[in-house]
Amino acid sequence: MTSGQCNLRHCYYLAVQLAGFADGSHQVQCWSARDGLFSTYATSATTSAVCFDSRVRDSAWVVVDGTTRSNTITL
Repeated sequence: MTSGQCNLRHCYYLAVQLAGFADGSHQVQCWSARDGLFSTYATSATTSAVCFDSRVRDSAWVVVDGTTRSNTITL
């Protein structure tokens, strides 16, 4: 699990859509149930897909700006 390009057989990118946030750069933290925090990145785009998880049946979510947690998805 990391950010960047995934060349693995099972690769699930976390699509992040920011709504209701002020304009400007935001810090996105990528989390999984198995590994905890596994990647961070900054974005000013409203939609991004940087982090990925390659573990089937793992749960994942993101936290934006250290305060706003997304819904949890099961891969």
